[in-house]
Amino acid sequence: MADEYNLAEVQWLANAWVAVRGKYSDAWENLDHLIQSNPIAALRVIEEIHHLLMSAATRDMDAWGLLAAGPLEDLLGACGDEVIDRVEQLAKQDPEFRKLLSGVWQHGMDDELYARVQKASDPTFKFA
Repeated sequence: MADEYNLAEVQWLANAWVAVRGKYSDAWENLDHLIQSNPIAALRVIEEIHHLLMSAATRDMDAWGLLAAGPLEDLLGACGDEVIDRVEQLAKQDPEFRKLLSGVWQHGMDDELYARVQKASDPTFKFA
């Protein structure tokens, strides 16, 4: 995969992930690889998946929970220092993204980073 992801590539990977509802697949592996190789692009894909899963046509709370406890948690655990400022910005702009952060556990984050994630999340929201 290329280091630089354009909008079409972001949308393609996000749509592929949503199509399999976050289950193990090529889309899952591609996003996992992207988390390690290009965290900024991975966050763009996660943002797009979030928006797709929250749209009326594809709203899927189970897959949304998998997004939080899977790719988003993995990204923050592996490369949180690189993306936390953008994550906090997204949480301020999007109440649904704040809820998404509520499904993230510490998983590899140091205490300071995890405190920032918790502060950005919605403490009143609980995944079922």
